[in-house]
Amino acid sequence: MNSDLTKCAPEKPFQARLLGSFLITDPDGSVISLPTQKAKAVFAMIALSGADGIDRSELAFRLWSRGTDLQARTNLRQTLASIRKTFSGEAVVIENFGTALRIKFGAIETDVGALKHGKFTVLWAALDGLGSLLDG
Repeated sequence: MNSDLTKCAPEKPFQARLLGSFLITDPDGSVISLPTQKAKAVFAMIALSGADGIDRSELAFRLWSRGTDLQARTNLRQTLASIRKTFSGEAVVIENFGTALRIKFGAIETDVGALKHGKFTVLWAALDGLGSLLDG
């Protein structure tokens, strides 16, 4: 078992805005900047997949369908490494779940999740920043 998976989620979760301009903040409100558009897309797809997660092969195919399977898996692995490096020193936010990837329970709150669960007061504070999914 990966020892990173045994780390606990932070007491106060990271926040991810997927509606409108993409934004991730740490529990203290500092911005977390993912290095590439593909990293943002990978993170968002995993965050939107819910508790069941998204299969690695499906994720790789959706984002790197022009290359070979091997190239797609390699690109996904490198992108995941860059995302994990961005969160280094923090609690693990993406975990392996069989052949799937998912957000560790309690590690991230998203605006889409707040909407799905009727937590409109969470969205009210960011109402002016909301827009289409992954705008831009």
